[in-house]
Amino acid sequence: MVRGLTRARGALGDPALRQALAIVLGLRASLGLIAWASMILYPITGVGGDHLELLLPQGSRLWPWAGPWQRWDALWYEHIARSGYGNGDPDAAFFPLFPGAVHLLAPLVGDNPAVAGLLLSTVALVAALVVLHHLVAGDLDRGTADRTILYLAVAPLAFFLLAAFTESLFLLLAAGALLAARRGRLPVAGALAALAALCRPTGALLVAALLIEVVADARRRRAEGRFPLRPAHLAILLPLLAAAGWDLWSRVHLGVPGGVLALQREIWGNHPVAPWTALHDSLRTVLAGGHPEEVLNLASSLTLVVSIPLMWGRLPGSYLAYAAVSILPIVCRESLVTPQESSARYLLTVFPVFVLLALAGRHPWVDRLVLVTFPVLLGALVAHFTHFAFLG
Repeated sequence: MVRGLTRARGALGDPALRQALAIVLGLRASLGLIAWASMILYPITGVGGDHLELLLPQGSRLWPWAGPWQRWDALWYEHIARSGYGNGDPDAAFFPLFPGAVHLLAPLVGDNPAVAGLLLSTVALVAALVVLHHLVAGDLDRGTADRTILYLAVAPLAFFLLAAFTESLFLLLAAGALLAARRGRLPVAGALAALAALCRPTGALLVAALLIEVVADARRRRAEGRFPLRPAHLAILLPLLAAAGWDLWSRVHLGVPGGVLALQREIWGNHPVAPWTALHDSLRTVLAGGHPEEVLNLASSLTLVVSIPLMWGRLPGSYLAYAAVSILPIVCRESLVTPQESSARYLLTVFPVFVLLALAGRHPWVDRLVLVTFPVLLGALVAHFTHFAFLG
């Protein structure tokens, strides 16, 4: 009992926790105010997406807090949290961890999944920033860790981290898996990566980062004169098994022919292409001027492509591996609305990019540039998002 209280006091005294709370609560208040004010000052003239029947009426007492955030995928997750998965329906493309957690939390907030989703994302973001801070501080230094979580939290599309989307929960699980692996806790790392794979299909890609840590662990054991392999190394297979399990469940129990990948292709038009094809088509879309949001997507994709070689020798190998495999779903596929649809949102969880930016932020002019431009874009884009602009 005494030991537990001591640990609790230690956790509450963690500077990373205080920093994360200040960032997240500040963003929740300021972005919530911007979202609400933008809806009041400039009433929406059109809506888009599915499950619009779930939108809270503007007269509801909950609307100022939750209504402006009920957009696009958030409505899909709310629908699943309320009604579950339908047989043969396209909602199986939305992986079960986030809506399942929302379903469990809803009774605690008046059986309202819209509010539960925002609560889940808020708490997950605080935890994700704390975990990411400890990861980066342990591998690099505290100043870089401070800048990493701040830059990520005020990135132009960081409002998705506070919306009822999967970004915050996935970021928590991905950073947690890497932290556990870096500390030699491979079974914990595998379990967290498996949960990430049940949150979003890209969670399975964490196996690349965990493999780097397994190889490093095997080399250490051999250098110590021990047998290099141990049963805990098999834990890196857990994210692959989790992703395969959900695909099998969708085929057998939800009646989805071809599984979730077939749904992504048939319903949302996602299909693999060469990266140069995706980037070329994205640039052509930008120049055509029909989809201004593609500028953000293309810029994010190019940022990831350029960042990966710059990580070599500057970041641990597992960071580099995670960023490198994250290219696959970002720049090696095209989507239905625009070629690089949602790439800017996906980049939020590729945290090694923000670690690299934080290293550059040691130069005062870089730090000032980021902290002036990012929040301005963030405020403008969250207002755009609340008006049903498709930004991911």
